[in-house]
Amino acid sequence: MTTNHSLDLIKQACTKLGLNLTPIREKVIGYLVAASESRTAYQILEFLQQSDPGAKPPTVYRALDFLCMNGFVHRIESSNSFVACELEGQVHMAQFFICQACNQVTEFHSHKLSKILEEEAALFDFSIQQEILEAKGICKSCKS
Repeated sequence: MTTNHSLDLIKQACTKLGLNLTPIREKVIGYLVAASESRTAYQILEFLQQSDPGAKPPTVYRALDFLCMNGFVHRIESSNSFVACELEGQVHMAQFFICQACNQVTEFHSHKLSKILEEEAALFDFSIQQEILEAKGICKSCKS
């Protein structure tokens, strides 16, 4: 999916859901959509400071909170970084393959894995609030 197409879909989702996609939020999600690997908050800040030298960390974190809460961005826990969601505007459980050589992040959705986790949690009377599965390895491009 192209960056412009993805941004158009995100804008449409925000309009449909009555969400305010501010210019800063739009720049942050645009940067993440264009990236093939996850980005840290400070990488995002550096990007924003190219056009707005006065941008500060709280601005980035507020934008990321909004984007994560509304299903446009996922936080990669192991690297404390962020990646644009493949299913823009749909809050869901996702799993990730993370290449240790090039840092490319591939999002995938396995209902089987989620179901297994739910079944195991039920055995312990445990209620899953957030599911994060990150598998690290080497991608096809880096194997070649």
